[in-house]
Amino acid sequence: MTKRISFLNVVLFFVILSCGCGLTNKSPSDIALMKKSPSEVVRACYMAANKGEYSDAQKYFSSELLNSLKGVGTKNMLDKVTRNGTIDTLEILSEQVRGEGAIVYLKIRFKDGNTVNAKDSLVKENGDWKVTFG
Repeated sequence: MTKRISFLNVVLFFVILSCGCGLTNKSPSDIALMKKSPSEVVRACYMAANKGEYSDAQKYFSSELLNSLKGVGTKNMLDKVTRNGTIDTLEILSEQVRGEGAIVYLKIRFKDGNTVNAKDSLVKENGDWKVTFG
């Protein structure tokens, strides 16, 4: 009986391992995006934009938002929101989730000491929260 249980554990281990191998084709930022809360998505999006990592920030955008930004210039928009990468701290004030929609209220403090209260809307796309209009 002990050998049978050990054999089943080994088989189960390899089944789990083979199922997880699909994740290795994803980049670290893609894996980090998976299953974040709305607040975590907002924070990650702002911090990526603040560091000038525009393509990483865009991974947190809904398809609707991405389509609307064509021709506008994502870099310029993100630089304006982050005041050219001068966010010092970002404080999540509250998060409201309703079905496949969410609103995150936050306070942004810039390096010059100024603060801004903001509100970001999110929508669930393919199981992941994405920043959208709202």
